[in-house]
Amino acid sequence: MRATSEEIAIFVAVVESGSFSRAAEQLGQANSAVSRAVKSWNQS
Repeated sequence: MRATSEEIAIFVAVVESGSFSRAAEQLGQANSAVSRAVKSWNQS
C-alpha cells in the first residue's frame, strides 16, 4: 500500500515539530489521528 499525500504531510509535520502532539495541534487533528496515520504508513 502506498502512502497518501495526507499521511506524508502528517509524517513531515511530526518530524518538523518533533512531536506527535505538536504536529496534531498544527494540523488541527487529534493526537490519535496523527499516530494512526503514521502507524498506517509505517506498516505499508
